[in-house]
Amino acid sequence: MALIRTSGLISDMKGKIGGGILQGSQNGLILKANVKNVRSSTILSGTIKNLFAKISFGWSNLTDNQRNIWETYSKYNPRKAGKFSPRFMNGRELYFFLNQYYYPEQEALASAPIFTPRSFPDTSYTMDYDGASLKIIATPSMTRTYALVLNTTGAIKPTINNWRNKTKQFNKILPEVSSFLILNTFFLSKFGRVPIIGETVGFEVALFSMDDIELSDWTSYKQVIT
Repeated sequence: MALIRTSGLISDMKGKIGGGILQGSQNGLILKANVKNVRSSTILSGTIKNLFAKISFGWSNLTDNQRNIWETYSKYNPRKAGKFSPRFMNGRELYFFLNQYYYPEQEALASAPIFTPRSFPDTSYTMDYDGASLKIIATPSMTRTYALVLNTTGAIKPTINNWRNKTKQFNKILPEVSSFLILNTFFLSKFGRVPIIGETVGFEVALFSMDDIELSDWTSYKQVIT
């Protein structure tokens, strides 16, 4: 567990982020690695800590005017602090929340939000195994640049309904036109093997727009691999 001192930057932001669990406390922002028996010196833990150190440093370097813009944006585009939370994120929390998806792909921080109406494509997703590769496929194909954010289980019993606490997160730019990603390496590293035809997985998908610096709503699936 890592304690990121943010001087009141975030009060109680929670959720899964890049393989870790983010929790707020009165002492600061607590980041726990979402794997068993992980020491703070592991690559995973170090990557997560480095990401949030960069985002925290980026916020500390914003001007008062830039911070006010993020605060205004939090009113323009309200987002719940958690799926079941009655509270909405403030500007500081939104800066952290959106940059966790923006920075890994751009290797830069979004210093300002985009105040334009946006809409995400009406997209459905399936996981298909062709005998060699497990793919997640978006239908219809993308026409803009999005990162696909995936929370997925490994192979689970078809009767399991509370699968969301068994997921690991994957995010990567979704190619336009083809609009699929091969997941073999991810599943092997996180679950030890790749699910095959006939096995069941549970997953949630969202799109992150690089142009709009915004995350879509999540869509959930429990699917038999075809």
